Amino acid sequence: MRLFLSCNIPDKINSYLLSLAEEIHSLKSKELDTFAKLTIPKHFDLTMKFFGEVPEALFEDLKKCVESIHFPCFKASLQKIQVFNPERIRIIWVGVAPNEPFFALHKAVEEALLSLYPLDPRFSPHITLARVKSVHNRKLFLEKLQKIEVEPLSFDVDQLILFQSKTETNGAVHTPLFTVPLEFN
Repeated sequence: MRLFLSCNIPDKINSYLLSLAEEIHSLKSKELDTFAKLTIPKHFDLTMKFFGEVPEALFEDLKKCVESIHFPCFKASLQKIQVFNPERIRIIWVGVAPNEPFFALHKAVEEALLSLYPLDPRFSPHITLARVKSVHNRKLFLEKLQKIEVEPLSFDVDQLILFQSKTETNGAVHTPLFTVPLEFN
């Protein structure tokens, strides 16, 4: 099973993110000839830990480790649209703030899973809006991308969800396997 652990993204925020992704997709034009291929997810996530392929025999141990995570709920809000590498655009994402609780939660996740997985310091709190196969006019595309305004909508981060990811012809399908609530103060 291909698995990852994510913070919850409420339906209202998911719908708004979909509208942002569609706005990004609308940047495609004959004038720009921007995308060769753009993949927009149906449901957005904020990945805390990607496990990759997990053998079925390890699943119960993984579940116990995830269920042992104790962390307080917190509020977050959407920030601006960005790319990881402007020289080679592959991922378009929206940031979240404040970053500190996400880094602390990531640390709690890493510590809870240390008996099964090595520490992974490569964490950046973000929500992927689109994956890009290629951009023909990178400079113009980045200029237009920077003009898209993001409403700083806020949401509660109050649970972690373990998802199974299956690759289908129309993109990845994410199925929630179980949820771990975060603690209210």
